[in-house]
Amino acid sequence: QNPTSGQSVLQSISMLKSLALTLCLIFIGNGYAAPPTAAPSTTICPAGKARSGGANSGVCVDCEAGTYSDLSNSNSNSGCQPCHEGTYSGVGASMCTDCPAGSFTDLTKASSCSTCRAGTYAPAPGAASCSPCPIGYYCPTAGMTSVYPCTRGSYCPSTGLTAPITCPAGSICPDTTMTAPTTCTAGSFCPSTGLTAMTTCPAGSYCPTDLLTEATLCSAGSYCPDISQTAETTCPVGSYCPAEGMSIPTTCGAGWYCPITGLTAATTCPIGSYCPDSGMSVATTCTAGSFCPTTGLSAATTCPAG
Repeated sequence: QNPTSGQSVLQSISMLKSLALTLCLIFIGNGYAAPPTAAPSTTICPAGKARSGGANSGVCVDCEAGTYSDLSNSNSNSGCQPCHEGTYSGVGASMCTDCPAGSFTDLTKASSCSTCRAGTYAPAPGAASCSPCPIGYYCPTAGMTSVYPCTRGSYCPSTGLTAPITCPAGSICPDTTMTAPTTCTAGSFCPSTGLTAMTTCPAGSYCPTDLLTEATLCSAGSYCPDISQTAETTCPVGSYCPAEGMSIPTTCGAGWYCPITGLTAATTCPIGSYCPDSGMSVATTCTAGSFCPTTGLSAATTCPAG
């Protein structure tokens, strides 16, 4: 091969390169832009952005609401990542934010969180759902982060309550966090709602069964000497009980007697007898040498001489 010919070829190539460069400079100088070129695949998008066209794109755009991109995945082919349940984000987020306590989201790619409704609560951030208020407690408002214990005088029998239930008459709720009322027992009564303690049946009355809202007065012919009685006591012989609500029987007085139990009135000593003492159950017959001409005598009359 002729060396002179090879040198000529190289000189020609060099001249063509110079000409091409000169033409480019002329075009640029006359207002013509150089053709665009793609950014190298090593371009790193800042946090909160990702490549719009995948790994080979040099254009970085904001992540949409509900997604995020941190520096570790901003150069990834997958782009922005969705926020998981319990978290949310706005536009251009570099990380997802936990839903505040008292709110939740059960969605992926959430841009906001929903407030827990009344009857539920979320005690910690990042909840994917709200928890119903447990029995014994209530949640009166939306957005609650803790629960309220049922107050004394009320009860909370089920989950998800927004208000406690007042104890009904005939029962009591003596403690907090009660799930059921306590029945008033025999010997006591509970006259109104919202009570925390039973009322003891007073003397002169009785309370025979559970769930009573009032005491029963002892009936005439009976008495109730003690508190908390569940039954009335029959008046004994030698006494009587003339009215309702008696706590002490009335003793038969002199000139009277009470021969049986359960009397509401004393019996007058009949003619021919006398009743000298109180509390007598049997009249005393006038003896020989005396006489008893009228009823209600407390002493016999001695027969006169002759």
